[in-house]
Amino acid sequence: IFALPTSISPALMMSIAFVCGCMVDGIAEGIWGINAFSLVLVAALRNFIVNILIDRELILRRLPIDMKKYGWPNILLCVTILTAVFFLAYCICDMASQRPLWFIIVKVICSTLISVALSVPALGPLFIKGRTK
Repeated sequence: IFALPTSISPALMMSIAFVCGCMVDGIAEGIWGINAFSLVLVAALRNFIVNILIDRELILRRLPIDMKKYGWPNILLCVTILTAVFFLAYCICDMASQRPLWFIIVKVICSTLISVALSVPALGPLFIKGRTK
């Protein structure tokens, strides 16, 4: 969701997130709608997070996200926050009545750290413009 172009409207981005989440929910064994809900929440918050952490002009002028221009720490921070939002929404929907709060928090932190660490290699090719081989 974070890698989608900034020229996509929020409504279309949330629709794409809903479809992707429903596809994951259809494949995964679990409660139907958790992935869809979590991804739509991430899509709804993406522009807000980018405005705060990277650059307001990026969304207003619908510029592409460029890692060289905005720096990998800012991109990584955005990805980390949006990943944490996804896992927080997912874990609350999945375990809120069954597990204590400390367990949910630990699971969200661990899941976020592992997911971000695994997604870092994909960040470069997605966001570095003008790269030649």
